[in-house]
Amino acid sequence: MSVTGNFDPDDFTARVGLSPARTWRRGERSARDPQLAGRTVHACDHWAFGLTERPEFDLELLVDELLTLAQKGLSALGQAVADLGLHLEVTVVVKWAPATTASPALHLRGRHLAILGSLGAKVDIDLFADC
Repeated sequence: MSVTGNFDPDDFTARVGLSPARTWRRGERSARDPQLAGRTVHACDHWAFGLTERPEFDLELLVDELLTLAQKGLSALGQAVADLGLHLEVTVVVKWAPATTASPALHLRGRHLAILGSLGAKVDIDLFADC
């Protein structure tokens, strides 16, 4: 779950009451990718809350876990995003080896969609088959 736009990530954290997994400020140089460290400059402020990467076949469980973890701050998160004119996106990244595993399944229940819709969130699903 990531929020982007023009804002102070520390103020945003205090406002929503959730501890982010990572943040950065517009204009900071990226240190995340060793090949690009110091060469990529972030174009906007960023605040991310999420789960650590792990193997899981049923992605619905991950979406449910993310929303459950964020539940205490979802109302404040949605309000802050709306008040500050920010962008909220939930990203699911899937990597799998088709030769050895079945493709993962993603089901979103009506309550998941209702929560994400009430937040004005976009959903981005990235699928990477390791051939």
